[in-house]
Amino acid sequence: MKDLLRPVTLAAAPLGGLLSLAGAILLWSLARGSGGAGWTWAGLFLALIGLALVAGSLFLTARARERALAVQLASVEHESAQLAGHAHDLEVARRESDVVLNSVRGHLMLIDPSFFIQSRYSNELEEVFHQKENGNENLLNVFQRLLSDRMFKTARDYLGLLFDDSKKERTVLKVNPLDEIEVDVSTPGGPPTLKHLHFDFRRIVEGGVISRVLVTVEDVTERTTLERQLRDSENQKVRQFELLIGILHVEPRGLDGFVQLANGELARVDEALKASDFTSATVGQTALLRQRLDLVLQRVHNIKGNAQLLRLEHFEIKAQEFEQKVIDLKYRGALGGDDFLALVIALADFRSDLDNLQTLRVKLAGIQRAVEIREEVGDDLMTDLRALTATIAKKLGKEVRIDSHGFDSRSLPPEQRFIVKDVLIQLTRNSLAHGIETPAERLAAKKPTEASIDIHPAADTEPGTFAFTFRDDGRGLDAERIKKRALEVGLLAPERANDVEDSEIASFIFARGFSTADQSSMESGRGMGMNVIKERVVDEGGGEITVNSEIGSFCEFSFVLPLGATFLAAAR
Repeated sequence: MKDLLRPVTLAAAPLGGLLSLAGAILLWSLARGSGGAGWTWAGLFLALIGLALVAGSLFLTARARERALAVQLASVEHESAQLAGHAHDLEVARRESDVVLNSVRGHLMLIDPSFFIQSRYSNELEEVFHQKENGNENLLNVFQRLLSDRMFKTARDYLGLLFDDSKKERTVLKVNPLDEIEVDVSTPGGPPTLKHLHFDFRRIVEGGVISRVLVTVEDVTERTTLERQLRDSENQKVRQFELLIGILHVEPRGLDGFVQLANGELARVDEALKASDFTSATVGQTALLRQRLDLVLQRVHNIKGNAQLLRLEHFEIKAQEFEQKVIDLKYRGALGGDDFLALVIALADFRSDLDNLQTLRVKLAGIQRAVEIREEVGDDLMTDLRALTATIAKKLGKEVRIDSHGFDSRSLPPEQRFIVKDVLIQLTRNSLAHGIETPAERLAAKKPTEASIDIHPAADTEPGTFAFTFRDDGRGLDAERIKKRALEVGLLAPERANDVEDSEIASFIFARGFSTADQSSMESGRGMGMNVIKERVVDEGGGEITVNSEIGSFCEFSFVLPLGATFLAAAR
């Protein structure tokens, strides 16, 4: 019906307009006096009919438009309702995605080919990275803040591989350098905070092109810390087991003596390496630092000798490694406070092993109570000294025997036995390293292949003293070689070289750091061993040392130790 009325409605307006125009013309003509009253009414009628048609057409058109607008409004309202439903669905989906993003163990984010982080990511990333608003931030900027320069370059190159279509994803993922890395997430001015992060990557391919990469970040600091603690605990157990195996052959008294000596020597090393003395060290203080190194070297060398005597291989090697660190610093051109950090760390490690040794010693005490412990330190000393000699001689390919007939240190107090023991250790090691020849060399010199070390009490010992001699039948002291070395290190002035007496030349071997050996080894210690002897006997004990030697035949050291109160006080 509406479709039938529409043509009528459309035609009514022009028709009404024509009728109104005709009526108006007719009335205009009548007004000029060209018609009667009947025509007047006809003109009015036509004009009114025309206006009615126009008004009706306008009314119908307005109603049609109103109905059309109502239909459009209903359609808009329907579409709005649909959009509202979609918006609700999207909000629900967003909330669900947020729950997923923030609930998974690994925190997620998307990066585009320019490595920019997309706007949607796990909120926990802000805590992991210590950075707010990561959306639209370039991941390289985050890496540059967290990683070292070297690791940053590696990470940058790897991100490029992830977006390289020519590289297979499986191959790229196998070489992930960010599988587990340590990062510094400290805030400016805040305390250092280290975390361990695990990064995983997955490509997102759209239309055959890698459009984005899904990045999973997991904070594995706690797990890594626990794993490290477990490894440290296991290593500690292995270390203690190795120590246990290495000390089973040593009697408790010997272990106690070693721990006491080593702790005392390390205390002196600790004093020499005072951090406050080196943090402000200048170039002009290099000489002082080198003197401290000589002292450290001497103390560690003494520990090594005692460890070797008891065949404590672990501590012998540890002391040798410590010595090498000291020697490396000693011959460095310039020294500063930071250079001594390695020694401080090594010292702490050494103390830790000594603590473990003492702990094991206490545990073994219960097991060894039933074992008969020999109380005669003289017998034990010579037994250990023979074992030390056999061990070193085997390493050096030499044949040596010890004759100690008549030597007995059992009358000495414990404090003085340590002094005698240190002297015999250093002399034995020095004799094997420098004095005694190889079997082939001895045959060439028409000597027995087996060398001899004689340790005997001295004849005509004065009351209140303990005197003994140590003699080997090796190559003796080479006075010319000693003199040459003394000139090189400044112990002997060139103008006195031709007039110096043999007794003074022999005394050079007791100078700190003096050695004719070309390099340090387990048996040759850069002259520290002989200096230990001089310090123990002369400086601390007030005793005397005499050296008698014949090149190619023998070298003999004679010692006289006073047993009075002065010596006892010094030994303590």
